[in-house]
Amino acid sequence: MRIVQIEIEAEDGMAVVISRKGNTIEVRNARRRRNGEYTVLMNVDAGSQESIRYAATKLQKNMDGHEGAQGDVAGYERVLQMFAD
Repeated sequence: MRIVQIEIEAEDGMAVVISRKGNTIEVRNARRRRNGEYTVLMNVDAGSQESIRYAATKLQKNMDGHEGAQGDVAGYERVLQMFAD
């Protein structure tokens, strides 16, 4: 079994789709632009724990609207880890 993509929605309606593209974990806005494309928010090196932790911190702040505690960030890090090497 492998996870292909995950969609996460915040309380305010902000949503992202996380998926794997080659060696990269792609985080993109779940709402399509008028031309049908998604806005890529960040690309994360799937083999780098440091990159995944940093991305989890940024993702938590974007989704929750504030800088969270380590426990808040850990939830996002676990989701990103599902796509890691």
